[in-house]
Amino acid sequence: GVFFGLTYQFVAITGEKQLRITEVIVSAISPKTWIDGKIIGISLLSIVLLFTSTLSTVLFILVSSMFNSGWSIPLSITNPLLIVTLFLLSISGFLLWNTFFSAIAATINDPNTSARSTLMMAPVIPVVIAFYALGNPDSLVMKILSFFPLTSSSVLSARLVLTEVPLIEIILSLILLIISIWYLRKA
Repeated sequence: GVFFGLTYQFVAITGEKQLRITEVIVSAISPKTWIDGKIIGISLLSIVLLFTSTLSTVLFILVSSMFNSGWSIPLSITNPLLIVTLFLLSISGFLLWNTFFSAIAATINDPNTSARSTLMMAPVIPVVIAFYALGNPDSLVMKILSFFPLTSSSVLSARLVLTEVPLIEIILSLILLIISIWYLRKA
């Protein structure tokens, strides 16, 4: 979902800037309204694409499990509270990254020649860090990274599946994510 959003943010925002459409749009509405529309619209498009991919994967697993293929959905993720928490973390992390990339794309005229386009691989870093949680999800480093907004959605999600996480850590992490989204949107 993050990479769907990243792609569409860069294409839509930089494309409009290159064609000088942004100047016309911003003369009719405020820049804040314009960027909010981009963030919301492209985020919703990305969520639909992600939902379609997820649905097809779940259907594949369910159908293949009927034929004894060995594919199955782990029982640990069937807990409704865990599903809601993972959903909130995923959506919050997704919106944080989409807002981040909207801010970057708004400062780039041509993504093919900009040095800022190297930031497109930044969302991979939290996922790689989350893999380290597999070894020791309750370590101090993993607990700290569960609160850092750029890594919290990935690291805390991994910790939630692997171990018991206190409710206060989950709530604090979500609050920090939402505050970060708010301030990044303003930037």
